[in-house]
Amino acid sequence: MAPDMANALIQRQHLIESRVSALAEAALAQQEAWLKRLGTPPAGGRRLERWLQELRTVVAYRDRYAVDSSAVLGDARSDAQRLDHARAAQAIRRARTISDEACDLSPVVDPRIAVRERSR
Repeated sequence: MAPDMANALIQRQHLIESRVSALAEAALAQQEAWLKRLGTPPAGGRRLERWLQELRTVVAYRDRYAVDSSAVLGDARSDAQRLDHARAAQAIRRARTISDEACDLSPVVDPRIAVRERSR
């Protein structure tokens, strides 16, 4: 691959990741109803980072397929969307597991702070 093409792809990756982080932060700030399906964000550390990664996967799906309802994923309408739907559903299950594991370990902190810190 030509260096300019590789650089363009890396730039696009950074733009996509920045957008997804901003959308995740907005969802947390607005306390979107669909977030409840992912469980309570862990208080911090590695568990919170893992939970936020799963959140970003779900947010990316919602953004790509213009899901704007309170249903987390909505209905899949194509083969490609069904594959992405399955990946997002797995992310929801992983987030819930992370949340459940961390539930009794520490107090809840504001996950918007971690999203902002990571996007810097």
